Amino acid sequence: MDVTDYNWVSKATDNIDKYLHRGGDGKGNEPQLLGGTDLANTIGIALGLTLSDPTTWSEYELQQAERANLCFFKGTAREAINIIIETIKERCNGDEFNFITVIPIELNFNNKLYEIPVFKVQRYRNSTIYYVDNIGRYYTSFRDWNNNNKLPPCKIIYPKGLELVSNGNHTAVTPPYNTTVARVENQVTEGVDIAAGVIGIGSAVGLIILSGPFAPFLAVAGGASAIWGTTRAVSELVDRGDHGQTIDPFKDETARMLWLGVAANVTGFGAMGVSMRVSAVAARGIELANAQKVFTNVVNGVSLSLNSVAIINNTVYLIQHIKEMSAGEILLNLALLAFWTKGTFTFKRASVIMEEAHNEAFARISQELPPSARDEFAEVRSRVQNDENLLNLFHTAHRSNISTSEFSHLMIDGMHYFEHVARLNPEQKEAFLSLRNYLHDDMRLLTGLQRFSQASHLNREITLELVLTLWQRYTISPSWGDIKLINGSIIIGNAPPFKITETLELSSPLFRFVGEHLSKVDTSSMDQWSIRELISFQDHGLFTICPVTAISKTGYSTIAFNGLIQISLRKLQSISTDSLESMFKMIGELKPEDTVTSSKLPSDVVKLCVRQYRLRFEVHRKESLEWARGSVTQENLINILKENLLPHEKDRLYTFKTEVNMMKADVYMNDMMKFVSEMNPKNVSEMVAYSEFAMTYVDETSANIEASLRNGTTKLPHNAKKAVWLRQQAKEKTFHNTTELKQKLNDFMKIVDEKDMVGVQVVPKGLPDEKLVEEIRSLKIKFGGRASAAYHIYKHSTEPLTAYIDQANNTIKSPSSSYTVSIGQEGDSRIISFTDANGSGIVLEKDGRVLLASFRASHRK
Repeated sequence: MDVTDYNWVSKATDNIDKYLHRGGDGKGNEPQLLGGTDLANTIGIALGLTLSDPTTWSEYELQQAERANLCFFKGTAREAINIIIETIKERCNGDEFNFITVIPIELNFNNKLYEIPVFKVQRYRNSTIYYVDNIGRYYTSFRDWNNNNKLPPCKIIYPKGLELVSNGNHTAVTPPYNTTVARVENQVTEGVDIAAGVIGIGSAVGLIILSGPFAPFLAVAGGASAIWGTTRAVSELVDRGDHGQTIDPFKDETARMLWLGVAANVTGFGAMGVSMRVSAVAARGIELANAQKVFTNVVNGVSLSLNSVAIINNTVYLIQHIKEMSAGEILLNLALLAFWTKGTFTFKRASVIMEEAHNEAFARISQELPPSARDEFAEVRSRVQNDENLLNLFHTAHRSNISTSEFSHLMIDGMHYFEHVARLNPEQKEAFLSLRNYLHDDMRLLTGLQRFSQASHLNREITLELVLTLWQRYTISPSWGDIKLINGSIIIGNAPPFKITETLELSSPLFRFVGEHLSKVDTSSMDQWSIRELISFQDHGLFTICPVTAISKTGYSTIAFNGLIQISLRKLQSISTDSLESMFKMIGELKPEDTVTSSKLPSDVVKLCVRQYRLRFEVHRKESLEWARGSVTQENLINILKENLLPHEKDRLYTFKTEVNMMKADVYMNDMMKFVSEMNPKNVSEMVAYSEFAMTYVDETSANIEASLRNGTTKLPHNAKKAVWLRQQAKEKTFHNTTELKQKLNDFMKIVDEKDMVGVQVVPKGLPDEKLVEEIRSLKIKFGGRASAAYHIYKHSTEPLTAYIDQANNTIKSPSSSYTVSIGQEGDSRIISFTDANGSGIVLEKDGRVLLASFRASHRK
């Protein structure tokens, strides 16, 4: 709705007054018990979302619609509604039916009036009140909403305290004031970002808000974002051209319609959860009667009397359903009637034919144009020669908050732009066809060209040349692969899409990363990547201070930093901001000589990255693998280490190497590996588990020998160093004849088998931490392998040994046990630590597979 500085307050107040009387005079503030489809439809109407197409409904859905049991919204519109419903249910302890009041918020942005709803929510009439906004955010109080809402920088008016109460003549409203974000510094640049999220700069309406000193600059990015669409008129033109049909818009009727996007099946602009709308066309009883009368008059061919928006909306309704003649026709005015009367959302069967409405609608449109433009608009209508489709385009424009007059000028501009296309050189024409092939939507293309011309004070011809030059620059770089522009986003190769408006946020290294690396990743893993996340990490120094040099083919969106370490974005998200920025700086400043060996890593890097966050650099993994390969001579072990080991397997070798050094097991490494080889391990995990069992046995044997020294049954040789002599004796006793060691292992293996200690449990993938812990506590968690189980019940024995798994699960399931969840370096695993008075256990989850990693009882035998 167009407003001025002088009248916007009164118009906003009038709009709010409609809500004061929603459901009857003065009854707007009375909460309405809503749930199910009534709640969904109320939210959808309040948001101004596009109703679903009834021609796609099944007979069952039609019957449900007649019984008021069908939600009228589908796709992204329904997703937007569901986000709000889920927030309402969450705040109301899962109750399906709750008391809802719709509160209007009026926004004045650049002389246009917008309206969005806030939903006041109660479990029962006198219960705690929550407020849920149009994007699904909830607020615990009016003050919370007032201080923390995400409204764009603009002027705002709403009912005082978010209560619809009369002051005698009108609704009591707040004085006009600036929204929170408009009161901070840098409001222009920050405001554009916020407007992109709230108003939807991805649609043509986004361009309406660009003004001020930054307008020419922003119009480039904003204009580009506004013209990417969803329809395919251009593909039909290309097909016609390829098959010998004329595509001259001045000679062929079909080509004319295609050029203007009339036959392009233009869809709505409704973006999930962020729809803004012009104030409603119907409100109190008498106005509802008028809305109903318009519908009745149109059906009967009687002269129309309301404004052009109402006429277009009602006429388009008839256009859309004129051929159906079925009981499933949707009556938009009935949906509005249900909303404003707080009635039931039902559909009725209708059959209508409407021809004279076309001329009346266009007569109303012409009245909004200056006399000089009326003839040009008549020429547009003559060239299109399809009133129904042209009115559909007007209807779509209205849903995107483009005024009737504004869209009329857009169509006139479109006619003149395509006259300029005919005068382009062949290379420019090819670029133009390429651009249209990727944009898919002529209406947005024309809107973008028009806005660009206005903001830059350029004529149509120069505008076309500049836009085509920009397009060619984006598409000729061979290093970026196949670049597409779809739905307002750039897609490079197989990389995840990012919006045109985000282009300026990408540093050169990040843009290069997207083109050179992400585009090579298999599309099946694209859901793991988010350009938004990458931009947020860039804000802390990634790509700028710390180079990103590669993408790992394993893990969850794992990237290489400076070629020295691989970390998942999921892992990075779990690290505090201060540590993250320090980490990026440290890794970015590392020189090649700092990572020749792990011992040369700077101490501050080791302290933060290795010790605090348990990260492993590539030099750690390389050294661990080389050490392991140098420690074995047995063919079966060599074959295990010859495999392309995964990062977590190399990290297992790193831990093993650390244990060997700590226990000084290097003196019997050869003998131990011979024993391990005889156990015929199948992988790195089993190889290490058998080794750890042997090391524990040696340690126990050494302790027994030391005990015999204390009780005098054994004497320390003269001049022998006790620690060295004990290790040597334990080695000889263990490996000279491994019969006892193997028997010990077999005894523990038998306990493992008899007590059913091995078996991987499965939970749904991608559960939130709380849900994951809940699932784990409902299961009996076991080890992933026999060798690992045998080692752990030996190393951390319980009383009795056979109770190990039961005691571990008692701690896991205990209501008094605390837990912590940490993310693995590759981001594809979670480590959950449980602790209570009886002990501490560690559970590992990866891709929904859950196993016990360790348990240590508080009271050992």
